[in-house]
Amino acid sequence: MGCSGTYTAASSDAGPTDAAPQRDAGEDRSLAEASIDASADAGPPRVTPCSSAHLFCDDFDDAGPDLALRWDERDDSAGTLLRSLVSVSAPYALGVDVGTVPKDGDTSITKVVDLPVGDARIELDLRYTPATTFGENSVIVPLVVQAFPAAPGAQFQQFAMALTPTGAALDYYSYLQDGGSAYRSTALVFPESVFRHVTMTITTANGQVTSTVRIGSNGPVPISYAGLRPNQLRISAGVPYARAVTGGSVVIDNVVVDSL
Repeated sequence: MGCSGTYTAASSDAGPTDAAPQRDAGEDRSLAEASIDASADAGPPRVTPCSSAHLFCDDFDDAGPDLALRWDERDDSAGTLLRSLVSVSAPYALGVDVGTVPKDGDTSITKVVDLPVGDARIELDLRYTPATTFGENSVIVPLVVQAFPAAPGAQFQQFAMALTPTGAALDYYSYLQDGGSAYRSTALVFPESVFRHVTMTITTANGQVTSTVRIGSNGPVPISYAGLRPNQLRISAGVPYARAVTGGSVVIDNVVVDSL
């Protein structure tokens, strides 16, 4: 994940990224050509949410070669972005084939969304298939949301969904201008290998910025930090961070951002 900072697992060590070769940004591969299981149950199909107005919406159903057409950045450095045939709103979704990531890697698309008011809701359909092998402190992160402006003394602050061999979590990270950091985590329930609808709200009250996540009917799960009301969100989806994994996949469909 480019820009002002990178999601870093709390116990990870610093070091260079071990990454797969960069792929052509125009490359278009079918999910059937990759390791993601195209026969998996995607649940009942839904109509695209992008037929109505939103701050941002992408159903990934464009047939053109650029998977990140509506996004600001694309990073294929640690895996492969794919046009997935497993989707919630037909015909396509965004797939990420994770590959082998010994240390830290990023395979994601990023969108910066300006907020006319400070509170916002992010929705998406997410399907996660676990890695085939895990190393020390292994994690796959399908969603990172940075809120701007950062609080005084912080370089940036972000919320992230983290998927590990022992379960899922909603994480908060702050990287400070003095070189320090802050980290908090709270458990989530996220089933494997099926789509679940994820809703994340970002709200501010009494000097606290709170991310609240619902996964299907599970939740809400909140986590907060002391900070300023956001006027901009930087949203990275796919696998903006992975560590010490081989294999695994993420499929994302119907990313929607709205004001509250």
